[in-house]
Amino acid sequence: MNDYAKGFLGFVIVMCIIGFILIAVDKKRVKKHEGRRINETAILIVSFFFGAFGTFLSMLIFRHKWYKFKFRALVPLFLVINIIIITIAMYFLIDAGVGPDTTIHFGF
Repeated sequence: MNDYAKGFLGFVIVMCIIGFILIAVDKKRVKKHEGRRINETAILIVSFFFGAFGTFLSMLIFRHKWYKFKFRALVPLFLVINIIIITIAMYFLIDAGVGPDTTIHFGF
């Protein structure tokens, strides 16, 4: 695996961790009745940008935001889209070599 693929995979893992933490923190703030909650739009943006797995996992573990329709519909949709994009990106990033003399091979 080249450096581009490792960097992209690292970015995806970080976004998943952020998505997981956002739901966990919001759930904790609900229990303590604190006024400052995590913005739902921020959670959905992180979920869209490759954090859907962490967000979805956190929603299941903490049973938070699961009963809101937009989360129940959008986060699994984002997860499917993330899986498709990550698969395609990793295929091309791994297939592409590193350096000026390498060319991208599309497998044809």
